[in-house]
Amino acid sequence: MEILWKVQEHLPLATADRYGLLQVFLNLARNSQRAMEATKQKQLTISSSVDPSSVVIRFEDTGPGIPDASGLFQPFHQSATAAGLGLYVSRAILRSFRGDLQHEPRREGCCFAVSLTRFINAGDAPR
Repeated sequence: MEILWKVQEHLPLATADRYGLLQVFLNLARNSQRAMEATKQKQLTISSSVDPSSVVIRFEDTGPGIPDASGLFQPFHQSATAAGLGLYVSRAILRSFRGDLQHEPRREGCCFAVSLTRFINAGDAPR
């Protein structure tokens, strides 16, 4: 698969566990790779955006998408091609350090957004 990187050069620091974040990113990339096995175009776009309180990393692929997202983050999800724990565990990992994982519906393909809380130094906090 082709990976397109649209990540800003100087992202602000975020509160996260390095190894937990790596596990989540690998899970999302593997999910995209599996989803695109039967598609002609195999492209994963990883992008970033920043707002005052968070850093968001999106994983968007050209797979078939998710027609019914209900129960998507439940353990042992029925329509999962593997064990059905990946998204459930990924969200739990992110929430353990005040992050989150959301599915963002698209007309075509699939997108998951990893939200991380921006790290604010004591000297940077509003007074």
